[in-house]
Amino acid sequence: MILSLISKECCFKQPPNIRYKDFIRKVVDSEVVWGLYNEGWATGHDEEGNTLIQFFSKKGICRNLCKE
Repeated sequence: MILSLISKECCFKQPPNIRYKDFIRKVVDSEVVWGLYNEGWATGHDEEGNTLIQFFSKKGICRNLCKE
């Protein structure tokens, strides 16, 4: 399932605390967490230099972020 542009817009416009609660609810319901992995986890860094790994509640979000 690939997320629609409207769905992405609605999601990213929500405040962080709402997105967090929504993520937790979806993960608890599905018992599945998605991430990006290819010879290592896809990571980023915050402004303090901490390594971050993003997790997603839907496979479609990961698919939208992948490059083939």
